Amino acid sequence: MVNVFRDLTVTQALLLYLAGHTRPDIAYIVNCCARYMFNPRLSHENALKRIGRYLKATRDKGLILNPSGELKIDAYPDAGSQNI
Repeated sequence: MVNVFRDLTVTQALLLYLAGHTRPDIAYIVNCCARYMFNPRLSHENALKRIGRYLKATRDKGLILNPSGELKIDAYPDAGSQNI
């Protein structure tokens, strides 16, 4: 249990960094999970896995500005809009 708890804490810390600096689309759900960082349950572990799957699936999405090419914007209102 100690190793699992430590792994979840490290994962939470990494996701909090991503949410605050590079991925604002996951900020709300990551902060909801962070509330239970020191008393995690299986549902929180499952939520973290789901966030990881979302990040993997949307790795190439975002606002990419290419000065020499055509401007293309793919936008989603929130992390739950793609039904991942």
